[in-house]
Formats: sequence, C-alpha cells, structure tokens
Amino acid sequence: MQLSLWLALVGAGVLISFTPGAGAINTMNNSLTSGFRHSIWGIFEQQAALIVHIIVVALGVGVLVAGTPILFNVIRYAGAAYLVFLGIRLILQKPDPSLDTTATLTREPAHSQPHLRPAIHIRRPAAGARALRRLRAPRAGGLPSLGEAE
Repeated sequence: MQLSLWLALVGAGVLISFTPGAGAINTMNNSLTSGFRHSIWGIFEQQAALIVHIIVVALGVGVLVAGTPILFNVIRYAGAAYLVFLGIRLILQKPDPSLDTTATLTREPAHSQPHLRPAIHIRRPAAGARALRRLRAPRAGGLPSLGEAE
C-alpha cells in the first residue's frame, strides 16, 4: 500500500475522531451524569473501537464487503436490527430513581452528593445582591412610618 494512502487513512481517522458526533454526545452525557472517571473510560473505549475500525479497513475487509453485495446487505441489516433492538430496550427500560435529575437543582454542593454530578450549578447571589435584598426586605418589627420617631 502506498504511503499517501496510509496518510489519508490516518488523516481521515483523526478528522473523524475530532468531529462531534454520537461519541461526543455520549461523553458529555457520561460526564454530566456520572462524572469524570466514568466518562474517561467511555472515551478510551471509543478510541479503541476507532483503532479496530481502522485495522479492519486497512486489512481490506471493506473491499471484500463492497465487492460482495449479499455480505454488505447482511451486515447492513444486522446493524440496523441491532440499533432497533437497542432503541426498544431503552424505551422499555424502567427509570432509575437514583439518577433523578431534579436532585441536581438543590443548593447543596456536588461534594455532599458524590453520586450526583450537577448538570446545572446554582450559584449564590453575589454579596451586593444579598445586601440589596436585605435593604428591601421588611424588618421583623415593621418599618417605622414617616410620623414616628425611630
């Protein structure tokens, strides 16, 4: 195989890895719901799958499949059936109460809930905003009227 063909294959592999797609969405979902450790393993798995794909193509299996229409259709329909199976399984899956996303909207810091990684971090208002709120809030004894002495 020519060097230019190998370089084109490596370039295409690198370009495909860096363009956002299903892998990027999976990584973002894992990092938001499960944290860094879980998402980094997903990234390693995706890169390992890419290497396997590159090896399969480099060995010429793609040429073999492209030259045999029956084999190509078998692989194509088997892949489509598998994706349908995964979709149905996901639709029928019961929700996991431990992954309740409403719990991420609390004011508790993420370190107090190690199993949850907040997708939305609610920050406390700045000191100036708290001071303004205190000025506007009525006091417990009530505000003095204009005619009363303080």
